[in-house]
Amino acid sequence: MNNLFSELIKRDLLDWPALIIGLDKGWVTKSEISDYAFKLLSEGQEDTDISLLAGSESLTDDEVNVLLVTLCKKEGADIAMKQTDTLEKWRLASLAALQHSSLPVQDKLERLQELYAEFGYPNDMASCSIYAQDNIDPLEALQGVVSSLEQRFAKGSH
Repeated sequence: MNNLFSELIKRDLLDWPALIIGLDKGWVTKSEISDYAFKLLSEGQEDTDISLLAGSESLTDDEVNVLLVTLCKKEGADIAMKQTDTLEKWRLASLAALQHSSLPVQDKLERLQELYAEFGYPNDMASCSIYAQDNIDPLEALQGVVSSLEQRFAKGSH
């Protein structure tokens, strides 16, 4: 299981829109989607589409995407409306995984710069940049951003 996927599960932030975006961006595999579907089935959820996802490794990415979109519609989740929120979940997972990684400091800083760019240079990450002029350690700024995102999602706004 990849670190991003496990970070979302640990925080109870995994949902169908998150899986759609994760699959599209390469942050989640069909195998992980299959594992998640098996978990839901083992917890008593009965749905044909979830059952099909449990075997998603044998499906194409497009077929998996269609199933995920169908499940979103069944739950009344508007993917377009949830996109920003869902990307924030993935940003939290990415930053938390980096924060907890055992990478050397220089590698962490390089990855932090990549994530800053990958997520579109969000304002709350400005101090994470090695080019910031605010004399804040980028890794301390990382900790602050993770804490802020954790608080946001802990309030049940997901």
